[in-house]
Amino acid sequence: LGRVEEALRGARRLVAEQPTFAPGQQTLASLLWENGDTAATGEDPFAALRAAARAHPAQRDLQARYLAMLLAARQPAAALEWLERLRRHHPHDPLLGWFEASALDALGRDREAAARFEALH
Repeated sequence: LGRVEEALRGARRLVAEQPTFAPGQQTLASLLWENGDTAATGEDPFAALRAAARAHPAQRDLQARYLAMLLAARQPAAALEWLERLRRHHPHDPLLGWFEASALDALGRDREAAARFEALH
């Protein structure tokens, strides 16, 4: 477990120094989600990534990584809410359309998901 703690320290330092570095943000979120004792500490594993994505809505890579984390964590409703925020910054982005379709699918909204996937072609 010592190596995880070391990795967390490094990821926290990197995110503090370069908050818009999307791979660093995703690494920290992944480490916290997969290895952190978030239940005991109450720490939100996605807090830093969400804050960076909120502060930089036009930065597509941050947005995509945050949405990917939400879907991996089985939070499709949160992903759809986030996508609503992004529409004005990325109105015709096919990657964000794919995230939307995937979130709809995860929510069991099959017809909407199918229509959204079809619209991407």
